[in-house]
Amino acid sequence: MIQSKMNGDGHLEQLDGQTSDTEMTVGQRAGMGKGLSRSAGDPSRKSKQQADTLASILLVVVVAVFVFFITRRLETILSPLDDESMILQSAHSLWGATGAGEMVSRLGSGTSEKLWLALPGLSVCLAVFGKIWGTGLEQARTFNVVAACLVLTAVFLIGRKLHSRAAGLIAVFILAFDANFFHTARFLTTDFPTLACTLAAFYFHLRSQSAAKPEREWAWGIGAGILLILALLMQVGAVYVVVLILAWSLVEQGTGIFRSRSLGALSMGAGALALPCGLYLWGHYSELTTQWHPETLYFRGFGITNIFKNLSGEHLRYDQWESGVLKIATEGFWAVGLFQLLIVLSLAYLTVRVVVAFTRSHGWQEFTEMLQSMTPEGQTMAQDRSQFFHLGPDEPRYTGSLLRSMARQGGWRRKLTVALHELEEDSRPVTTWLDALGAPSHPAWRASRAGLLLISVLSVLFFALFDAQKSAFHLPFITVWLALCCGVGIVDGIRWGVEQRKRSARRVLMGLGALLLVIIPTIGYVGSASRVVWRFYRWSRTFEPAPYADVTQVLRTIVPQNLLVVSRPVHWLSFPDNPNYVWASKKVWKDQDITSLPCVLVVDDEFIERENFNRLFAKQVPNFTLLAELSDTLYGNIKVYYTGLDGRFQNHTPAHYYFMGGFHKGYARKGYYSEEQRQSAKVIWLAGPPELERLARAGTPPEAKPPSVHRDNERSSLRIVTDLSLYNTRVRIPIQTQLKPFTLYRLQTAVRVAEGGCLVGPRDQTGLWLAEPLAVGPGEQYVPVDIVFATNARGDGEIAVSNRRNVPGKSLIYLSQVEIREIGKRP
Repeated sequence: MIQSKMNGDGHLEQLDGQTSDTEMTVGQRAGMGKGLSRSAGDPSRKSKQQADTLASILLVVVVAVFVFFITRRLETILSPLDDESMILQSAHSLWGATGAGEMVSRLGSGTSEKLWLALPGLSVCLAVFGKIWGTGLEQARTFNVVAACLVLTAVFLIGRKLHSRAAGLIAVFILAFDANFFHTARFLTTDFPTLACTLAAFYFHLRSQSAAKPEREWAWGIGAGILLILALLMQVGAVYVVVLILAWSLVEQGTGIFRSRSLGALSMGAGALALPCGLYLWGHYSELTTQWHPETLYFRGFGITNIFKNLSGEHLRYDQWESGVLKIATEGFWAVGLFQLLIVLSLAYLTVRVVVAFTRSHGWQEFTEMLQSMTPEGQTMAQDRSQFFHLGPDEPRYTGSLLRSMARQGGWRRKLTVALHELEEDSRPVTTWLDALGAPSHPAWRASRAGLLLISVLSVLFFALFDAQKSAFHLPFITVWLALCCGVGIVDGIRWGVEQRKRSARRVLMGLGALLLVIIPTIGYVGSASRVVWRFYRWSRTFEPAPYADVTQVLRTIVPQNLLVVSRPVHWLSFPDNPNYVWASKKVWKDQDITSLPCVLVVDDEFIERENFNRLFAKQVPNFTLLAELSDTLYGNIKVYYTGLDGRFQNHTPAHYYFMGGFHKGYARKGYYSEEQRQSAKVIWLAGPPELERLARAGTPPEAKPPSVHRDNERSSLRIVTDLSLYNTRVRIPIQTQLKPFTLYRLQTAVRVAEGGCLVGPRDQTGLWLAEPLAVGPGEQYVPVDIVFATNARGDGEIAVSNRRNVPGKSLIYLSQVEIREIGKRP
């Protein structure tokens, strides 16, 4: 219901009866001294202080839990990112490390001693952080974790300012344990530091708009401008926050945006930092253009054709929401889907809310109230909302027809009504705090929900239209606003549903439906996200994932010193002090003949795909000498070539190293071994079908069909029957020999599937695979199984034969004899 009152300027303003906050313009707040009290239903000052304390404690708890889980195995590289090495190299040029800044192609455009000019804002911040905490990869990723914590804090502050403390806290929780946000925050990228600065700039602008004194308005506005330019110096994508600030100011201030003192202060602060930085970069323009190539930009091509191309490929970003970033086997959980469902529901609610508010403000409310007053039901509801009903001298007062009718009918209904009232009275201290958390804590914005909806939609559209790199790593720029929409929608839905508890039966059912619609997906998201995070924690605690240090150790033993190294930027992590490390770019292959220089070429799978290496290799293969091959690393298969004419390297016998799985398989483990170690591995346990039958029967449930020895294709084998419909999905065969901790072993056997499908591989006693299992489908021939695995700290292990997930029925499997060979201690 719309109410009206006169403000300090003598203008008539409208109050939305569904909310407790007053919606006013900035000019009206200024006329009333910007110190308006909120509606009479707001909590007391003491309750607000308690709510602030409680909200702060909850925020610290959520961020602390986030940091605890995210820092597990932080030094381990689970994703091949060029960004990390590029940023580290730029920071090294400020740290003064040996050879820092000379990654720019010597073969193409020359070297540069001021590499940090490509990322000036981020390089300076990381260099300062490195001087305090160190310059390693783990310290650099810690810097990114700190930036992620600042993002979460800024999200809470913005949510508190725009809506309520509860909305900010819910948004923080949803965002912190989103699969994309959680896993991308583990890696050093330009996104999180940039996002932290953009959100801080937006929050400072909000504080500038709501400041009660001009000097504070100027101070917050200048700070917002400085943070905005700092974000732009970190990544050009930060320009989208300029669009969001202008959109918010337009919704909040209308045509008064051109006379806004807060925007003037923001412009002054931006100019104060942009002017000296711009003059310095202009003075080093040639070095800047050498390092900052157009093909490295995310936002390029503002023409109609490029914009249409960007828009048509936007679905790729959301397809990678989980699978493109998540590097452990947790797919199949519902967290991402439930987050997307909450986003859809929240955006739909905000859209309806904004449309209804708009129609009410343009005269439709009087028309709808007139129609409602013409119906008997509408008249009864209006009377119920305005009357109190006494049930007796010792009984409380009730509002609404449902509780009144229940109490008057007597019996168990009357007792239930009194019990509900007593429960509400006893829990009032708790509900007071909860009401305070959900109560508006912002100044009386003119249209906060409309502004939040607008900037959320604009953030989605901006990246859809202008971001040419459809990477899931850029999703946090969008999800921070969508999470805020979810927080607002959840709080509003819960508050509205609870408010219907003392009204008519129809309104109570509507409130119950709203509560279920909000609470069920929220609880589902909390449960599913918790499972994903706990799975990650269990996985990181049980195993030692493969670090890049394994690749580093091998490359340093292979690559001769003082030779020029040409490769992707990421492999610079193996040669941080080598002044002769060079990026391999398309310009190098186009303009130069690399065979004219004696160099070492490090080629991985992505390098071949990105740089069109196959065509180059076909043309210059006579001068390429293979030094070593690294199989199944974090970056796929890596080959090291020598391109010179030195006879020592041309007559070199290639070395072959095997690693414990790539990141894309989800089973990457620490350790590697050479071809010589593999060939010389000795047998430590050999089990034929009779012994396998005895071991398998010991662990078979009584209701399941036990394995038995059968003759199959002229071969004695263990016959195994599994049936997913009978919950008999796996046969476990313990390894009857003592395995050493942190040791590499080789499992060899053969398997044939006559019906269904199976997975065969080594597991530990907790049920986690020690290496990627082999998936086998039905066939007439035995499939050889040769898997190398690394034991954990306990040294336990077993052989598991199980159903494949896509085989819902029965599977008939034949397993041949099993050999376990010891390769040696893991490096």
